[in-house]
Amino acid sequence: MTKKLPGTRDADLIKMLKTHDCPLGLHAVRMRFLGHLIAPEPGVSPVDAVQGLWGGQLPEVEHVDELNEIFDILMRGIWNPLALQVRVRRDRIKLAMPPAGKGVKALGLLALLRLQELQSFEEGLLGGAEFVDIPPPAAQSMRTLGEMAGLFASVHETIKSGAYGTAKDTKGLRANVAELTNIAETEINAVIDACLVDLPDSGGASVH
Repeated sequence: MTKKLPGTRDADLIKMLKTHDCPLGLHAVRMRFLGHLIAPEPGVSPVDAVQGLWGGQLPEVEHVDELNEIFDILMRGIWNPLALQVRVRRDRIKLAMPPAGKGVKALGLLALLRLQELQSFEEGLLGGAEFVDIPPPAAQSMRTLGEMAGLFASVHETIKSGAYGTAKDTKGLRANVAELTNIAETEINAVIDACLVDLPDSGGASVH
């Protein structure tokens, strides 16, 4: 495993995003970038991708050197490693590690985190467009991911409302989230594989 350079470790990335009031967490940024990287040409440039994290505007800073540092950290810490992983495809893409804790609150946060990851992946793939043409297998996997997002949202709302029932019910929800996570990772990698393979004369399918 390649050792991360100073300033590009997860803790450093999280601190930088918070310092500059990025509305997205590290888990969502990572999946947004991943979607950009496999999007149909011309796709989204790294500069536009970084601007997109702040709603299309670069964060307010006192000196231009800070902007250069933000861009450099995001490229070295997230974009470039993901680009290499997508290109080589030696390691499968994994979703973020669950938040600390084993209680109901942690489970609700995990469901929300998964929802945000899937939403960010789709947003990155779309790149601001209403729809994109991708291979039919990728479009099918994206539809499945949309269903997964709805299920994660349901789990989050159930826990948030306090209607999660007994300890046995909570255990069932935890098992469901784990299973949904496995399915989501499988479908995300299926989208990547399908988008990176040339399919001449196969036609495309729209995702929106």
